[in-house]
Amino acid sequence: MAEAESLGDSAPVDAASGKPQALSCLTVPSFSEACGFIDYRHSCLVVKTRRRHLALSPKYLNKKRSGIKEHLSAELLKYNAVLEGVPVAYDNIKLVGELGDIYDDVGYIHINIEADFVIFQPKCGQRLVGVVNKKAPSHIGCLVHGCFNASIPRPMKMPIDAWQHMEVNIGDQLEFEVFRLDSDAVGVFCIRGKLGKVQEHALLWLFSGSMKTTDSTQVLSAFSAVFHDPKFVKKKKKKKLQYFVD
Repeated sequence: MAEAESLGDSAPVDAASGKPQALSCLTVPSFSEACGFIDYRHSCLVVKTRRRHLALSPKYLNKKRSGIKEHLSAELLKYNAVLEGVPVAYDNIKLVGELGDIYDDVGYIHINIEADFVIFQPKCGQRLVGVVNKKAPSHIGCLVHGCFNASIPRPMKMPIDAWQHMEVNIGDQLEFEVFRLDSDAVGVFCIRGKLGKVQEHALLWLFSGSMKTTDSTQVLSAFSAVFHDPKFVKKKKKKKLQYFVD
């Protein structure tokens, strides 16, 4: 029983670049679309089969399918402690047991289900890629998968001038390490990140006076080479996911 509405058999494609778009909070992907992003580099997406206990309103007594779908769809893109991550899509729903239960004369119908979930499940120490949407003296803001907010604070030892002159612009892709994960009362997920040790040490070296030059153009050029050079980023033999923002 497929409960996620299909938006197409293939992942959406950006009209200008012809490259696959990232997940977006503006368009909830189908299960097949979300699965297509799992093997991309640093996606932190996984597929897991999980059991859930649901309490359906009495109005769904004769339409359990609609009630289950409404319940699970309302949880998409919000942190879920039971799933230990953020559900992005679901499919293959099965009822566990033939009958539901009613407790203490309350009309809600308690049922158990089993389903396959695509879950955004980053962990501290893992790496993510985001699109820069803010650059401030205190931090850099990013969107991961076009939906999840991430903040990369300025390292304590880095001068503000050095941080503000980094060649990182709005719309650039930025790879960072997950440092902390938070969610608010309604499940809005927020990621706190940090630069990799090699990147941070290189930046501190570039702007600490170790470079014997007063040519700012040369300094910025050297910084750009260090910050964006793939030699300073661990690679995996997986296809790289392209991130875009609607």
